Amino acid sequence: MRRVESKDAASDLDEIIDAAQRDPIEIQGADGTIGVMISFEALKRLIAKNERVDSTTLERLMARNSNRFAGVFRSLAEWEAANEPPEPESGPCPTPPPGGRV
Repeated sequence: MRRVESKDAASDLDEIIDAAQRDPIEIQGADGTIGVMISFEALKRLIAKNERVDSTTLERLMARNSNRFAGVFRSLAEWEAANEPPEPESGPCPTPPPGGRV
């Protein structure tokens, strides 16, 4: 499975969409995997295994929302690229206070 950094996803979106037609694309963020992009056909196969949603309903929903999903993904990738946290300073990591969140 190909991995793509979320910060690079906006600039490579057309290529990622093409590649997702062949194999799933794992989207990596600062905290690890944040999502997976798969083809519509792969999604239909997954849904078919879980017979809660019939393929006709799935096709109707996906057709109605496909443009909106692409725009949301593009916006999220652009936001992440613009708001990436700074690189940590070199040296030892500070120790959190007892009972503090990590």
